[in-house]
Amino acid sequence: MSLSWPRPRAALISVCLALLLFALFAWQLLAQGPMARVDQAVTLWLAAHRQPGLTTAMALVSDLHQTWVLLLASALLAGWFAWRLHPRWGYTLLVVPSGMLLNDGVKNVFRRARPVLEQPLVHYDSYSFPSGHAAGATVFWGAVLLVVFAHARHRGIRAAAAVITPALVALVCFSRVYLGAHYLSDVLAAVGLSTAWLVAFATAMHRR
Repeated sequence: MSLSWPRPRAALISVCLALLLFALFAWQLLAQGPMARVDQAVTLWLAAHRQPGLTTAMALVSDLHQTWVLLLASALLAGWFAWRLHPRWGYTLLVVPSGMLLNDGVKNVFRRARPVLEQPLVHYDSYSFPSGHAAGATVFWGAVLLVVFAHARHRGIRAAAAVITPALVALVCFSRVYLGAHYLSDVLAAVGLSTAWLVAFATAMHRR
């Protein structure tokens, strides 16, 4: 059983575009370009417009996408996919831990400090660029989307998945910036890098 998507050419284009997105924000970080001012402005604006209810909701979204939660969910889904569909689909969920390891490695290359706020909501000792939560959400929900697209018989289910999974990734990204854990470019770079990894991994896995 093999994926009908992404085809090799489409996969290559997708990987290149996603890496280009990551490279753009990485370059802006190293060059301290205009994106640095955008990052700071967005972070300060969100910090000044926090609302108690929204803060609680964003903290919950963030907590549900911690590393251990995504790894546990990936293991459970991998077992279910392997049992109900095909063992190869279980292997697809390996993209989650491998994608997280890749992201951690890149963090240690750039070593960007976390945002500094007068009233921080969260505290982390790790580096900021790219966002681990955004990376984990991208590879996890992206893998789920690939499986749904390959196996769902009804167009409505595929259409719903195509809307819901990116929306969940966007929500996680927003939560990290809102909470002051990351800059905007951190989460966008993570989405770019992790999308490239997801597409490359899935294509290689299902064309064996």
